[in-house]
Amino acid sequence: MQKVMLSLIVIFMLVLSGCGQQTPMQKLQSNERYDDMNNAFWGKEQEGNTPLWNTGVNYCKGHSEKPNCAPVMEIYVISNGSTKVPAYGTSGNTLTAPDFK
Repeated sequence: MQKVMLSLIVIFMLVLSGCGQQTPMQKLQSNERYDDMNNAFWGKEQEGNTPLWNTGVNYCKGHSEKPNCAPVMEIYVISNGSTKVPAYGTSGNTLTAPDFK
């Protein structure tokens, strides 16, 4: 009887540990693609400059192969630029368009 009860408790605990919603960070770390981890979700996080956004960016910088990191890195690149080179180049001189007269 004790073995049966112990088995039921173990099974119950295993079921409970697999239940419940995953956090956004757990989804980022997963190899499974989640539809709710999209540009709309991460765009809102970026606009609010939330702790989740900062944690997600830091994680995805080192784990860009994770499928749910793609939207994070897209928004990061768009909002911060990909090269960090100033729009006027590194010389400090203003770039001008040639005169085609």
